[in-house]
Amino acid sequence: MRRRRTIPIGRRTFSDRGLDVISKTNLACSVCAMFTVACVAWSVPAPAASNGNVAQAPTATFTEAPPALRAAIDRTLANDADASDRPIAFAPAWLEQDVSATGGSGGDNFGYSVALSGSTAVVGAMMATVGSTDAQGAAYVFVESGGIWTEQQRLVAADGQMYDGFGKTVAVDGDTALVGAQNVNVDGHPWQGAVYVFTRSGDTWTQTQKLTARDGTSNADFGGAMAMKGGVAVVGAYNATVGDAIQQGEAYVFTEAAGTWTEAQQLVAPDGVSSDQFGHSIAFDGTTLLIGAWNITIDGNQSQGAAYVFGNAGGSWSETQKLVASDGAANDEFSVSVAVANDTALIGTPYATIGGNQDQGAVYAFTQVGGTWSQVQKIVASDGQAYDGYGWFASTDGSNALIGAMYATVAGNGNQGAAYVLARSNDAWSETNKLTASDGAANSFFGSAGVLAGSLALVGAEDASVGANLLQGAAYFYTQAADDTIFADGFDGSP
Repeated sequence: MRRRRTIPIGRRTFSDRGLDVISKTNLACSVCAMFTVACVAWSVPAPAASNGNVAQAPTATFTEAPPALRAAIDRTLANDADASDRPIAFAPAWLEQDVSATGGSGGDNFGYSVALSGSTAVVGAMMATVGSTDAQGAAYVFVESGGIWTEQQRLVAADGQMYDGFGKTVAVDGDTALVGAQNVNVDGHPWQGAVYVFTRSGDTWTQTQKLTARDGTSNADFGGAMAMKGGVAVVGAYNATVGDAIQQGEAYVFTEAAGTWTEAQQLVAPDGVSSDQFGHSIAFDGTTLLIGAWNITIDGNQSQGAAYVFGNAGGSWSETQKLVASDGAANDEFSVSVAVANDTALIGTPYATIGGNQDQGAVYAFTQVGGTWSQVQKIVASDGQAYDGYGWFASTDGSNALIGAMYATVAGNGNQGAAYVLARSNDAWSETNKLTASDGAANSFFGSAGVLAGSLALVGAEDASVGANLLQGAAYFYTQAADDTIFADGFDGSP
């Protein structure tokens, strides 16, 4: 299960160094009065979903001005520009749409896990009540049309039980979704865990298979982490006993043929020992497999952590390299999160101490050249503070990245959370924006999960309140707007 630490509340006042969604809205509001225009967040009713499981589609809320108002704002700001017609640089805008589960209730933890594939997203709610069964768990599929995300279907396990943890992890690739339930009792083995396979035909998702480990045992937590790409799925069982090594952890490779998934291989760390928790995090881009073991001891440093790279040769996976932080320390928990895309890997270390700031967190960037991975950068937040947990999640497409800091204080709200957008130039990563929920509040844990795909981001806030429902949870879609540069003449910079 996810570990949390006691985080001081109200320890600092947030001051954003960039122009995020909230500050962008505030900027618009400060100018609106000049045009006697009321400035609010514009709500667009989402079209009703066709699936019968959805009683009412959620509302899409955006915090970006309409084009006419935006043009007026640009012209007004242009009055302050100098006479050289140089552009005034702003960070790229990210337009926000927040969603919650239809029929959701308090304590669901919607947003605990998220996944994206094209115009399909899956959001896990591992504590959701299903029928009369408390905390069975559910996952929700959203689809995008015309820039609006709407709920398509609620997924539940056909044999679900209380406290299964269904929705703790999710993955989606095209018309196939996987939902992890690490607490499932399998053949009398409590907490052995399982992964449920769903496939889509038309607009309807159907459970087609339940995956379990062939050698599964009690307390293995199979399904506690997973990744899927192109007919290959890798599932972590980070508390599995390997030989006599309790909680060493292992990972299972499944392959799909003709709609059926079959266990193909078991993976372990060659140097693994008890309590390593290998398989706690997994990333897979279709070629490279990266598996985290956050609790590994390195040179006497307990819980420094490591990540293992696996490659495929002739249909068989084998470890090719073990990655560690060049400046790692005890209790850093390097590899709580991992991400990989082509020749780039990002490894989150949310409990790293930075400049005396305990648990501020960092992300380590590695690149691969000629089959060898090397650390090229240690990334920290430009405004990082103690206990932010920067690196709680990491996601990358190779050129851009999204990093979660679920414990970050925002505008005085402890544990509201944030997510940072990064861009890569050669081997150097730089922060380009900071995303926070437009309706964020203390203890929402925005950044509990997240994923980035090009100009689209999805961030979970597992403990967000929705109406009067405490801890129901929410998720936020962000779409990067077109070039947001404001020119001195208010239009396109031409004379």
